[in-house]
Order: sequence, then C-alpha cells, then structure tokens
Amino acid sequence: MAADRRGETVWHVYEDLGDDTLAARKAVERVEAAVDFVAELHTHAARHIVLPDVRRYGGDLGMASFVSNVRDAIAALEALVAAGIEPPLEHAGLPDRLRERLIGLLADAPRRARVFKGAAGPDTLLHGDLWPINIFVTGSTEGPRARLVDWDRVGVGPFSYDLSTFLFRFPAAQRPWILERYRHAVSRAGWRLASQRELDLLFDTAERARYANRVIWPVLALLQEHADWGFPELAEVERWFQALERLP
Repeated sequence: MAADRRGETVWHVYEDLGDDTLAARKAVERVEAAVDFVAELHTHAARHIVLPDVRRYGGDLGMASFVSNVRDAIAALEALVAAGIEPPLEHAGLPDRLRERLIGLLADAPRRARVFKGAAGPDTLLHGDLWPINIFVTGSTEGPRARLVDWDRVGVGPFSYDLSTFLFRFPAAQRPWILERYRHAVSRAGWRLASQRELDLLFDTAERARYANRVIWPVLALLQEHADWGFPELAEVERWFQALERLP
C-alpha cells in the first residue's frame, strides 16, 4: 500500500489469489481455516489502539448501528408515504408493513441493548462484509491459509456482527459446528462466549440491522427518481425478515 504525501490518494497492490473463494468450495477444512483466522483477527484486535481511527472512518457496527439503521429506515418509509408514492398492486401495503415491523424493532432495542451489555464482549476490528465470497483459502506448508478481501465496509463493534454474517451464509444444520469452532478458537485467547440464547439474540440483532439498512436505499431511489426496482427490492427485504422469523 502506498499513499501520496497529502494523504488524499491511496494505492493498493494485491497478490492475485485467483478465484478460489470459500464460496466456491466450502470443504470442512477450508471453513475451519477461515473461522480460525477470523477468531484470531477478532481477539488480537480487541481494544487495540487503532480502533478509534477505524471507528472514525469506518463507523460503529454495534448497538448504535442497529438503532440508527432502524430509525433511518422508519423515517425513510414515513417520507415515502408523505410523498404520496403508492406501491403497485402486487406490493400493496408493503411500506406500512415494513414500518410497523421496524417500529416493533425500535421498541425492542432496550432489551437487546441489555443483552449486548453483558454478552457482546469488547469492541474489535470488523471486516464488515464477511461473506464466503470475500474469503480466500489457499494452500500452504502448514495447511489451508485464509485471507480476507474487500475491506470497504470495515468498522468497529462486537464479534457477533462479523460472525452472524458468516454463519447465515451456511445452511442452518452447519451453523452449530462452525460456531463451536469459533468458540474453541477464541478460547485460546481467553475469551468465553455467552450462552447460546444470548448469542442468538446478538446474531439476530446484527442481521436485522443490516436488513433495516437495506430498506433505506430503495426508498431513497423511489423518492428521488421513482426507480422501478424500488418496491421489488423492498419486497425482497420483507422476505428476508420473514425468513429470519421462521428460523428455529
């Protein structure tokens, strides 16, 4: 990495890792290598002196992110209704349904915040977009080696933000052993994860914060340019919420 003297431009030069992402091949040993790497990142970066700068430029992905995303999504939907922009018949009532769902989430924020206070652990460096497509696992003399790319959503917050993103990209039947692998990996640094019930709420909160964020941008596109894709995109977000609520 190099930057000009004024700090206005940065060049990144990366090694060509090909296209062998974890998304392409989710073999057990490759997933394990990815989980171990993420656990090491989280435990080593916790309380690090660089975190204030990361928070400044990358944002906070903790409980504050949940509250702000939900509030902004509610405000966006209210602006859509005030503008008199009606959804097509196939999406009738969609803005109102989303708004009511989000109002319920906002009302539940104090309960979620109490769990966060006791279970989220220290703030750490977060990749912010930990999909398997952003993880490369290559071979080495010591076994599979994981690397992360696409750090444009980097931030600071609880480990659960990254881990929930990762877990929810796998079938439900595989998530318990992946979580157990992470639990074991962080234990080497002295971390003790919360109970399963508390973790489930942390993961759920992170997912719903992301879904709320995804409400905002289609609404803005509808308000600014009456984008044809706006209501179908909102309908997709509603399906995400519904799918999350059907999980055991």
